[in-house]
Amino acid sequence: MKTSLRKNTRGIAHLMAIIIVVVILAVGAAGYYVYNKNKNNNPNLAGKTTAEKTAIKEAETECSKVYNDKDFCKFASTFTGKGPYKMSFVSTDKTGKASTMIIEIDAKENSSVITKEGATETAAFITLNGDTYMKNEADGSWLKTPKSTDTAAAEKPTSNIAFDAKKELAKPADQRTTIKKLGKEQCGSSNCIKYSFVDPTEKTMTDGLLWIGDKDFQLHKMSYKDADGNTLVAEFTYTAVTINVPSPVKEIYATPSAADIQAIEQAISAGGTQE
Repeated sequence: MKTSLRKNTRGIAHLMAIIIVVVILAVGAAGYYVYNKNKNNNPNLAGKTTAEKTAIKEAETECSKVYNDKDFCKFASTFTGKGPYKMSFVSTDKTGKASTMIIEIDAKENSSVITKEGATETAAFITLNGDTYMKNEADGSWLKTPKSTDTAAAEKPTSNIAFDAKKELAKPADQRTTIKKLGKEQCGSSNCIKYSFVDPTEKTMTDGLLWIGDKDFQLHKMSYKDADGNTLVAEFTYTAVTINVPSPVKEIYATPSAADIQAIEQAISAGGTQE
């Protein structure tokens, strides 16, 4: 179970890292130029503050200098990876065996993760307001680990990606990720603009594809193949998400805080010096 979860998580991180590479390349230099008048408005500006709108428009301008594709730049200038949304991530090996990870993230970055092998659920996790819940697949109960006052916040399923933007932007042009518009295609209930993407530094990946909504300019689907013959596909649904406390719950003690550990060590030390 854990091995499968780690494998799927690595795949998700790989997919999201590729997205971030593409977006960073598109908008990494933004923020230093005044955006000129453009009638081709970005619908993702709705509800943004004046400062956010300015930053997005500047990002679109800089993206266009790199890719010269207004549709792609509307996506690249507003993509954050933050919720709320649902994502289905499917990995299919060369024998046809499929494993699935279903992720839901709400507007406050709480998350629910379910992994499956075929139709069988193999693991489930919830992070909610700093507390962590892990499902016991044997009896259906949930083991709760409460947050500690100084315990670092749990990593989000799609946020554990280290990316050095400066290093990526410093690459020669022939080593940067490139995109190519392939036309339009139905993706779920939306019409999407389909792109191929190639990262020349990623030797194990082939057939990278992106599907971006032609109305909302959000990422709806992404896929690629790896050198082992595995196909990885991620599909996004942008909708309201509610993460609830699961049931039944068996609570365990929170991870001791640094202060608790220090107090225990001091007590042991003091006890050891008594005559």
